[in-house]
Amino acid sequence: MNVRAAALSAFAVLAAASTAAAQDGITALDLARLRELYRLTDTVGELLWPGFDARKLPIAVNHEDRQELLVGHPRPPAPFAPHGDVDGVPMFLREGCTRYGPRGGGWAVDLGGQKTAYVGTQRGAGPTEDWLSLLLHECFHVYQGRFQPDAARGGPWQEPPEDDPAYNARIGLESHVLHAALLAADAAGVQELAATFVAVRHARLQGRSDGLRRCEAASEYNEGTATYVQARLFLLLHEQLSLEPEAGPDPGYHGFPDAEKRYRELVARVLPPPGQPITFFHAQYQNGMAQCLVLDRVRPGWKQELRAPGTSQFQLLERQFPMAAQREAELLAAAERRFCYADLLQAQQRIVAERVALVRGYVERPGRRYRVFHRDLPGRFDWKPQGPVYHVPPAVLPDADRATVWAGGIEAFEKPGLTFRSQKVPVLFRHDYLEWIDPEPTSDDSDLKIEAKANDGEVYTDLVLTTDGFVLRAARARVVRGKDLVAIHPLPAGG
Repeated sequence: MNVRAAALSAFAVLAAASTAAAQDGITALDLARLRELYRLTDTVGELLWPGFDARKLPIAVNHEDRQELLVGHPRPPAPFAPHGDVDGVPMFLREGCTRYGPRGGGWAVDLGGQKTAYVGTQRGAGPTEDWLSLLLHECFHVYQGRFQPDAARGGPWQEPPEDDPAYNARIGLESHVLHAALLAADAAGVQELAATFVAVRHARLQGRSDGLRRCEAASEYNEGTATYVQARLFLLLHEQLSLEPEAGPDPGYHGFPDAEKRYRELVARVLPPPGQPITFFHAQYQNGMAQCLVLDRVRPGWKQELRAPGTSQFQLLERQFPMAAQREAELLAAAERRFCYADLLQAQQRIVAERVALVRGYVERPGRRYRVFHRDLPGRFDWKPQGPVYHVPPAVLPDADRATVWAGGIEAFEKPGLTFRSQKVPVLFRHDYLEWIDPEPTSDDSDLKIEAKANDGEVYTDLVLTTDGFVLRAARARVVRGKDLVAIHPLPAGG
């Protein structure tokens, strides 16, 4: 049976189960795209990463908060019900939405006690390659927990010091060194630059806490390896393989004809954006990926070594390039000259000073949107909406000026160092944050009050945020300014 016939046959099962839902729900095109993911990883899975097989990983696809398709899940939770298979992988369907929502992007989430790759259906007429690349990234996040369990990482983390210009500038220097290593044509040049990267990072981490080192190592392993798998796919398709799209119902899929261009774009993103703050949030994806690509060239077999609990890309590079203090100092000095570290530091000093000065005045202005992120808290916080959730078109939601689009709301929750209590308006809840929009902005700040014992730049101690909608208390929190958004990141106890 060809791809189109098989996809249409599977879709007929869905349509028979719910004619009304099928009119505006999961379609044969969505099934064909899942099938293409399986064909893609059937072809290159072992070359991407030994043991990686998307068919063995749970995947959930959300269609506009109206339907969810679940494939490959060993124990689907209610109310998912069996609905045939996709290329031999069991398929399940439910009506309605979950707390993760349909808006862009993807996540690896806990669904029915299983880590699950979670994405929305592809919208518009864009290339299917983008959607497949995103889903591949999320599938690898699910695989990571099986490849290297996180439990052995242990110990408290420390948040990266985003208001430290020297820390940020050193990250930028690392980015330049790694980018040069990826472009180096000869093996000797790659070796020298990889050793230089080790020296530069040692200088950046000198005097830093073990908690910060653990945070960086775990974050680079998590996001860096998943981004590496995307880059590795593009490189394989460009250098070793050809992948002709099978005839089917997907007009947006062309078999990655631009694989080389996509790879080069990922490599270019390793460089820090000029004139912008340099943060570890950017580096965990890009520099984490770059270290993996460098390891491909300098340490064959590194992926098997990474199976050891708590092992990171950087630790493997350290093992590859042990060196005396004098050699490290020489490499560091050469890198600072070659990549103009003094200019990087001066730029970050200016950017950080401007950002800190803007925060205090901005966060107390009425009419702004506020997000309270819970992702960084220890443990897990799960909440399921009570009653129906009203669908809001994606084009409207970012500019919504109403207090809520939910039929329910959160009354209160409490975690170590953090308490939250809703006062009178429901709070929009998405994957990793609560969102509140000031419903009645006024000319003064009477509807929003921020108090704290002290603040050091963006980090507030004993923060109390009072609004018309809720009261938030946090032992420590980082308050970050955006164009139209204030983000409050509660920090883990001791972090």
